[in-house]
Formats: sequence, C-alpha cells, structure tokens
Amino acid sequence: MIPLITEIIEKFGPRPAASKAEKHAQLFIRDKCLQYTDNVKFMEFE
Repeated sequence: MIPLITEIIEKFGPRPAASKAEKHAQLFIRDKCLQYTDNVKFMEFE
C-alpha cells in the first residue's frame, strides 16, 4: 500500500478538495482497481 500512496503523491502532488489533481488521483486509483475487478464504481461530486 505504501508504494501506491508514494506513487500518487509523486504523480499528483498536493490535491486540494474538488481540484483537478484530486480528480486525476481518483481516476488513477479507479484504474488500478480495474486491474483486479470489473466492479468499480466512480461517483462524481458536484
């Protein structure tokens, strides 16, 4: 888990809430999860 967290920090840097960087980090995690299952849900915040 630590390598994944480190990768996110290095790729996306600071991620204020509702920022583009935060969304990109969420999509990155979604894509990682899709490597292991087809049942991944992504909920957009308005």
